[in-house]
This record gives sequence, C-alpha cells and structure tokens, in this order.
Amino acid sequence: MDVILSQARLPGSKKTAKLSAGEFSHAMLALDRNFWFDAQAAGCGFHSIAMGAVSGDDGLYLDLKPYKKLRVLRHPVMDLLSPKRRAELNGQVDAYCRKLVGSHYAQYEDLLPLVRHPLFRKPLDRKSVV
Repeated sequence: MDVILSQARLPGSKKTAKLSAGEFSHAMLALDRNFWFDAQAAGCGFHSIAMGAVSGDDGLYLDLKPYKKLRVLRHPVMDLLSPKRRAELNGQVDAYCRKLVGSHYAQYEDLLPLVRHPLFRKPLDRKSVV
C-alpha cells in the first residue's frame, strides 16, 4: 500500500502543482501491484496498472514517459507489520475506497464560496500562482 505522487508533462499539471505550493499535481493510492485508487476526470475509482502499462520480462510496468515527476511513498511501519495485520489494513483501505467510487471532483460553482472567503483570498490570489 503506497502513495504515488505525480506531475504529468502537461501545462495544467504544472499549474495544479504550483497552486498547491508543491511539486506534484496528482496522488494515487496503490492498493497492490495490480490496482490503484485515484480521482480522474471520469470520477474516483479503482484503475488497473494494465491501463497505460508496458510489458517487460517480469510482467507489466507503468509507462513513466508521461510523467515529469514521480515519487512513491511507503510508510516505514508497513514493513514491520505481520502479513495478517497488513492484510487487515489493506481490507480496511479497500472498503473505504469502495465508498468513494463514483464520486467526482467538486464543481467550479461549489468552490466559489471558498474563493470568496477572506481566509482563502490571499493564497488563491492569481498573482501568487502565475
């Protein structure tokens, strides 16, 4: 169970990373070697690594060409857990992700009240982003 942070080689990805004051524009939760969970334009859901994968001698690999930056994070405690406990955690994460399947990014109209809120005005000032 890893978190994969990425920034694609697209102008929108770079802007998103800049807006979040970070290096990355997207996060995925790798549930196992075959599937990850993330939000895409079509909505939140499970996605197979086979989508956009390349074949190698040992199986399928994620094609890294579309990514400008990529980082894989694994909590160090995961390697200390027993296989049984790791399986329990994976089951809990899987169940939580299943509740989110089909949900979508917030619509622009839903975000407008946040932008108008005084607390968020300065961080979302266009001059600080461009």
